[in-house]
Amino acid sequence: MLVSAGKLLQLDSPSAICQKPNSYQVADFLQLGSWLPCKFDRRHIITLLGQVDCPDEESLVNGKHYGLLIKPKDLEINSENDGPNAQVEHVSVTEQGYHYHLSSIDSEAIESALHFSKLSFYSEELLKLKQKVFLSIKSHKPLIYRQN
Repeated sequence: MLVSAGKLLQLDSPSAICQKPNSYQVADFLQLGSWLPCKFDRRHIITLLGQVDCPDEESLVNGKHYGLLIKPKDLEINSENDGPNAQVEHVSVTEQGYHYHLSSIDSEAIESALHFSKLSFYSEELLKLKQKVFLSIKSHKPLIYRQN
């Protein structure tokens, strides 16, 4: 059960809440991953890291901006690409390997509402501060929310 200011946000088992939070507020409180700005376009979720197939969500509106919850395990460095889309802003060491915070690479050609910062990513590969990389989103069932 998750309650905020006396209001019941979600009632379910802890594992069910973590696997499928029912709102942006629940997912953000649980800090299950990073928020990647995105927009919906017909059948795809569009981000600066590429497109993701969209779940059948009737509540999503074309052209509106949302937050895609990205867990670090849903990201990968891709060496076959057209150029970098992110850069390393912070490096730390954890039991899971190197932990990075990444930000989008600024470009006037890219919609500013889709830029991101502090995108969390783990890797066994050591990257340098300000190193530019090409990240892609692994195929997974996306969790997308309209941000408050």
